[in-house]
Amino acid sequence: MTGIVVYVVVVATLHRFSALAGGIALSFMMIPIVAISTHESLRLVPSSIREGGLALGVSRSKTLVYILVSTAKSGIITGIALSVARIMGETAPLLFTALGSQWLMTSVFDPAASMTVLIYEFGTAPYPSAHAFAWGAALILLLLVLGLNVVVRIASRLKPTVPI
Repeated sequence: MTGIVVYVVVVATLHRFSALAGGIALSFMMIPIVAISTHESLRLVPSSIREGGLALGVSRSKTLVYILVSTAKSGIITGIALSVARIMGETAPLLFTALGSQWLMTSVFDPAASMTVLIYEFGTAPYPSAHAFAWGAALILLLLVLGLNVVVRIASRLKPTVPI
């Protein structure tokens, strides 16, 4: 759905597929995950920490930036990493917006290659060597997502610290 909306708004307006349109589509897919994880991480911060900063005379904005965000930092980083891991496997929005290219990209307004589109194209090709490349690319993508999930697990176990 996101790919179709960005296709209508960006690609049809510019009359070309582009890496910019693909980035817009993927960023729209990331926003809900990052927003929800940030909201939940900030809600988990005890109100006594928030009230303590305000009681010391710190403004609301500085309390938010320096105390609340630094306390909820591991949850926010976890949400960002999980959203990146999620969009790493998205193919459909990129087919509608970035299209894919075998040539060197010189501008963000050019069609762009992506790992998932490469897997799709090589996987549907009639050649056994192309299938081997598709399996290799799928393995690399799987290892990248696994690595990101391991980083998220480690980051989520970090204890929050409150700056003094």
